[in-house]
Amino acid sequence: MQPAPAAKTDTKATVALSLGILAVTCAGPLAGIPAFVIGAVAHRDADRSRGAIRGGGMAVAAMILGVLGTAMTVAAGVAIAVVSLHRPTLLAEPNHPVIPRVSYTDSPGPLSEPGRASPSTGAIETVELGRGDLRTLRGQLKAADERAKKRDKQMLVFLTTKKCGPCREFESGLIDPRMQKAFLGTVLVKVDVEEFRTELEHFRMDVDTVPWFFRLDDRLRAVDAISAAEWEDNVPGNMAPVFESFFAGTYGKRKLPPPLGTTL
Repeated sequence: MQPAPAAKTDTKATVALSLGILAVTCAGPLAGIPAFVIGAVAHRDADRSRGAIRGGGMAVAAMILGVLGTAMTVAAGVAIAVVSLHRPTLLAEPNHPVIPRVSYTDSPGPLSEPGRASPSTGAIETVELGRGDLRTLRGQLKAADERAKKRDKQMLVFLTTKKCGPCREFESGLIDPRMQKAFLGTVLVKVDVEEFRTELEHFRMDVDTVPWFFRLDDRLRAVDAISAAEWEDNVPGNMAPVFESFFAGTYGKRKLPPPLGTTL
């Protein structure tokens, strides 16, 4: 009597197991779903063969791996979506003013005139830097700083863009007596980040969001900075107390950390 032929391993079980391994390592549901379907068919065929076909265990393993790989991918996708929806940004907090990101896809507007004083700021001395000066940003900042020191004032660098709504609201509020008092000892130096984008990146001042307000030391190094995230609506009653404390060096914990650690 001849011995019974050895049982053969079902090719479907092997393929399903390979797909299951791919599902948990890199392919997710793209391999996980076929792994489960093919594994189920292979398991059924092995069960019906009464031992003539091997691979039932491989088929079960393939089904488990297929389900696991698919579930892992789905869970990762959900986690990423949740983190994206709840990440702490200025826009996620309704009481914070919107601080627009600077777009470098738009062409910059006309170059501003160097050293132009704004007539709408009352007694606050305001200087707007511009490339028409033909000096570098460092050179213009140095001149503005010397001008401030001659008047026994401190220079405050105001980063803005021509399309920044909160920046315009800040400037409109400068005429208010409370802002006049807060800025009494200050020369406000207005810098358009779209005109000076390359130099500001070299300075490592923040050029992704505006407005920002930087205090510099004698060597033109940023030593402190605040943004419009520090108050709610851009009105003098909210802004003036923050600037008074900021100029006095007593403004403590920030809602948005200053982008410092730079050598200008």
